[in-house]
Amino acid sequence: MAQYVPTLEFYSNKLPLISTTYASSESFFAINVNPLCKPQDVTDTFMPNIAYFEFLRLYRYKVDDILEVIGFHDNTPQFRFARRKNVVLSIQTEATTEEDLLKAVTNAKLVLESSDLTLMEFTSYADISTAPGHYVLYWELKTNKFNNNNATTKLDENVLAECCYVVEESLDALYRKERTKDGKIGALEIRVVQNGTFDALMDFFVSRGGSVTQYKTPLEHVH
Repeated sequence: MAQYVPTLEFYSNKLPLISTTYASSESFFAINVNPLCKPQDVTDTFMPNIAYFEFLRLYRYKVDDILEVIGFHDNTPQFRFARRKNVVLSIQTEATTEEDLLKAVTNAKLVLESSDLTLMEFTSYADISTAPGHYVLYWELKTNKFNNNNATTKLDENVLAECCYVVEESLDALYRKERTKDGKIGALEIRVVQNGTFDALMDFFVSRGGSVTQYKTPLEHVH
């Protein structure tokens, strides 16, 4: 949920953003013993008295989070959330994680801000229906000028082209090599969607029986 931190900081007037627990629907797993730390510094400490932990995974209760152990609190492991298992964009041998993509998109947001635009929400997927395959980003934008909220925000194609360039240059060396030198990855594509699209997507999820408290817009769609 790191993509929402800047927005939360803006609307909270810099009040502390607190992450207290690491949990799922079935159980609490860990707590943050330093809840006033910055969001990017959050680490959690396992609570072995709360739940039974099977790191080889019981199928029904598998969580599929990849965690990085960074230390210990007394004798209890402390960890940070790294990413979801198997949630990466890949066309060839590169592997772009949600964290990689978020950093790249964050850099491109500076281009949008210079054009009085705000990125409200985004998602992505690796399109392998073409040769070569390429990354596709879906962006919902908001203009800081007057705009019909039900319309797709229009913008200069040069701005989109600059955003594509910044995103690609911000990805790792293997992506850039396969993109520019080897020609194994096609040009990144940004598709601007109608305002309210991501809210409508959440409403659709809830209408199919999903829980609004469990819904998270995935940064990367993996087929």
